Amino acid sequence: PGGASDTTGPSYGFVIMNTSSDGKLLAEVSVVGGSPNATYSIWVNQDPGDCPTQPMVFLKTNRNGNGNAHAVEPRLPGATHFWVSAREEPFSPGEQILRSVAVVLD
Repeated sequence: PGGASDTTGPSYGFVIMNTSSDGKLLAEVSVVGGSPNATYSIWVNQDPGDCPTQPMVFLKTNRNGNGNAHAVEPRLPGATHFWVSAREEPFSPGEQILRSVAVVLD
C-alpha cells in the first residue's frame, strides 16, 4: 500500500490523484526527464483490492522525455491507498518502471 518502495533516486515527474463525485478515480500523470520519444503504459493501483491487469492509458514522451496522460477508472469500494506505475514499452530488462508513492484519498 506504500507505492514506490525506494524514493531516494531521481524524480521523473509527478502524479495528481483525486476522486470525482460519481466515484471515479482520476489521475493526472506527468513524466519529466524520462526516456526520449518513448511510450509508457500507465497502471493505476488501488489498495486493498486492485492489482491492475492492464494499463489504463499510454503516455508518449517528446524528444526531451516529457509527456502527460489522464487516466480515469472506477474507484473500488474500500480502497484507501492509490498509486501509479509507468512502464516503458515494449518492456524488457533495462526499460524504466516509474512509480509514485501511495496517497490516501477519502
